[in-house]
Amino acid sequence: MNLPGTTSSLRRGTPRAAPAHAGQADAHSDVSRLFDASAALYDRLNRVMSLGMGERYRGEVLARAGLAPGMTVLDVGSGTGVISAHAQRMVGPAGRVIALDPSHGMLEIAHRERGLETLQATAEHIPLPDHSVDFLVMGYALRHLAQYGPAFAEFARVLRPGGRLLMLELVPPPGRFTRWAFNQYLRGIIPWLTTLGRRERATARRLMDYTWVTIVRAAPPPQTLEALREAGFTDTAFRAFGQVLGEYMARRP
Repeated sequence: MNLPGTTSSLRRGTPRAAPAHAGQADAHSDVSRLFDASAALYDRLNRVMSLGMGERYRGEVLARAGLAPGMTVLDVGSGTGVISAHAQRMVGPAGRVIALDPSHGMLEIAHRERGLETLQATAEHIPLPDHSVDFLVMGYALRHLAQYGPAFAEFARVLRPGGRLLMLELVPPPGRFTRWAFNQYLRGIIPWLTTLGRRERATARRLMDYTWVTIVRAAPPPQTLEALREAGFTDTAFRAFGQVLGEYMARRP
């Protein structure tokens, strides 16, 4: 996830809630509360959604994008830290991984269950120095951005010259029937398979409803690639993987 609404709080311990930017909190408070409420279910939802193949895929795509031992990695919209944990194993003890997300609930799990360094902040306001990151990854959070320009400018700012950018995203499947089937899978089957309690199922359904809306409303790949180039990125590329997975890669010159 990645939503405006909080300033930053960097620590290796459990993250504390940070005050919201004026004018943003009201517009995004409902969504922020939804992600906080969904934090305990999030990993289960991901496993069901990916049919158990998500863990392997994340590791493979990080390697394909050039992640290597010793790198400093920023995971923007980290959620509970699934991608961050993969990155931490790959960069090894000489590297560093920072899991960044506006959701206190998500970061609490990322720290408590995965031992990750966490940073409570948004993609539009990253409280890190210029040129301090070798590799920036955003996993399934691009569609939550209200505007690409401010976030992509921040990505370019914190990346070192030659630094790599990887963004993973869900895309609407082609064809009316496949799109209908994916809609039913997200909003009906996944909440039913993932949860047992009525309250948990209702929370999962709300999150999947929101997920579907953001997928179908997201900008298409050509528009996203153009926004990356406008932010100064080079070697921009998009690759579709299967019916609903998309990979954006770019480099900071």
